Amino acid sequence: MVYEKCGFMHVRSYIQSGNVLFDTDSLDFPRQKRILEEAVLSHFGFDVVVVMRSAAQFRALLSTNPFLIHREMDQKKLYVTFFDSGPDESLVHKLDNGPFLPDTFYVSGEQAFVYCPNGYGRTKINNHYFEKMLQVRATTRNWNTVNKLLKLSES
Repeated sequence: MVYEKCGFMHVRSYIQSGNVLFDTDSLDFPRQKRILEEAVLSHFGFDVVVVMRSAAQFRALLSTNPFLIHREMDQKKLYVTFFDSGPDESLVHKLDNGPFLPDTFYVSGEQAFVYCPNGYGRTKINNHYFEKMLQVRATTRNWNTVNKLLKLSES
């Protein structure tokens, strides 16, 4: 597998969706990110964004999702859009939820929490929106997948 050839250990994937968990001795995420992007491009011919998060970062997501305080929100309508880097704060301050209601989002660090009561497939708050407005590359996962990845990372 490509990840093992890059020196990663205990490599496992989750539902063939681009979610790959692995162990590494290095904490140099930017370097590892570049290595993986180059390896995927070389091996598969795909120019993809690699977004890396540690198990601790996934744990933090569970406690910092602002939509979880609203018990009436359907967790099946919650998503996390992960950015490949932290966006410039001046760009974050320019964002406006108003045009998207009832869909809404909250940017926190290197991700955005997104709530789409009518479904993610219908919202304009998608990867393209965040990439354009925040000048970052992005990928989105539903809340169930985020929870499952955390659980897998701790096993």
